[in-house]
Amino acid sequence: MTEPDSTGSQPSPTRADAIDVMYHQAMFTLTPFFIDGAKGDPAKARAAARAMLLSYKAGSAVEIQLAVECIMFAYTAMDSLRQAKVDDMPDARRLRLRNSAVALHRESHRNRQALEAFRKARIAASPVRPAQTEPPAEPPAPNPDFDPKANIRNFLRHLTAGGETFPGFPSQPDPAAAQAAPPPFMNREQRRAAELAARREARRARG
Repeated sequence: MTEPDSTGSQPSPTRADAIDVMYHQAMFTLTPFFIDGAKGDPAKARAAARAMLLSYKAGSAVEIQLAVECIMFAYTAMDSLRQAKVDDMPDARRLRLRNSAVALHRESHRNRQALEAFRKARIAASPVRPAQTEPPAEPPAPNPDFDPKANIRNFLRHLTAGGETFPGFPSQPDPAAAQAAPPPFMNREQRRAAELAARREARRARG
């Protein structure tokens, strides 16, 4: 048999075209397995075959073939078990049908494992784009004029001597407020030092 002449004006078939042909051939092969469930409706049987084939997520020629074999073996095994339920059947034939179903079921699972191995290899070989991540934000530059000791002294001066106060603090010193904990931006050592200094300033102010 000679190959058809492909030197005409028609474009050469692509890999996607070949995969599409394989899918249609697979559905043509699988449709008779669903014709009874579709009550003789070819369109419904073809839709069922397509849904079953797509559920295997085959992405290559070998994977399509393995998926078709999985489905055919599984449904042939179920049909053998169905035939083995006939009442007026010799025991020898019933046993042969059951053994055939077991063998087909084993082959279906073997093909499923091979299909999974091919699919994992295909996914591992496919190029994966690296996730685009934003560069980490740079920390703010330290302020060279920041002096924590000076901030504590200013805080104590405003707390005990009046004048322009910080928001939320009274302009005149209050003995009860002088013993209160400083704002939460200080660490433990700074709060302790501020409390001691505030008490000394309060005693000095009372004379």
